[in-house]
Amino acid sequence: MTDEEFIDRAYSVFLNRPGDEDGRAHNLGLLRAGQASRHDLVIGFTSTNEYIDREINGQVLHAFHGGRVTWTRSLPPARRILDLGGTALGDDRGALVGMGYPYSFDEVVIIELPPEDRHGLYRTPPNRSVQLDQGQVTYMYRSMVDLADLPDASFDMICSAQTFEHVYPDAGVHILKEVTRLLTPDGVLALDTPNKPVSYLQARDMGEEVINPDHKKEYTHAEMLELFVNAGLRVVRQHGIGYMPQSVAEDRYIKEEHVRYPGLYDDIEKCYTLAYLATRE
Repeated sequence: MTDEEFIDRAYSVFLNRPGDEDGRAHNLGLLRAGQASRHDLVIGFTSTNEYIDREINGQVLHAFHGGRVTWTRSLPPARRILDLGGTALGDDRGALVGMGYPYSFDEVVIIELPPEDRHGLYRTPPNRSVQLDQGQVTYMYRSMVDLADLPDASFDMICSAQTFEHVYPDAGVHILKEVTRLLTPDGVLALDTPNKPVSYLQARDMGEEVINPDHKKEYTHAEMLELFVNAGLRVVRQHGIGYMPQSVAEDRYIKEEHVRYPGLYDDIEKCYTLAYLATRE
């Protein structure tokens, strides 16, 4: 491998981008002048703020996903499941099965917007209904507000995993009332959504009000509890996902803390994500 190829490879592996002209010339000059070895350059690349930020960002995503997997695997067995916005991009199994839901079921019905109606971040070809060893996964392409034609008391579990924040507040009120209608007497709602007091710390660093451009509203724990009560739902289990007490105390988003404390926690108001199991009153 030539020095030029080594430098190009280093930019690709450590910074995930092509080398800029000045940076490539500088590093190549160090090698040719004998002022640095290839090992020295590796240490240099992995000591840059750009590399460190990239690595931490990757760890944050891994921790966030890992916490949601833990939550998904803790959900109760159910035979008929309605998953609101439960597409997994590129995976016909859907998000619930893809994140490790462990139980067999009769059917998971996934309500998802048609691709042309989605935000550009999520505009991928439609998924296909599939028969898995666990059970049937069926897609219905429509807004998750449009549930009126589904029969009363027809689902043992209804899931909204990082989707409730994607609809406007009045639509959210309507959805929760429909959830109450659609649940069987012993059925449960499983809902997780960003915790605004913590997620806002990250959004503020990006100069935004919310962490995702498609989010219509992010909620506090108190707001979610009020919504549940007004919809005739009773919370039977609640957890925070991703414990961030130092970020809350110092009023700043600390990436390393997000990585340090993945998983489920009882101190819900100091966590990045709110997670609830609720039943009909």
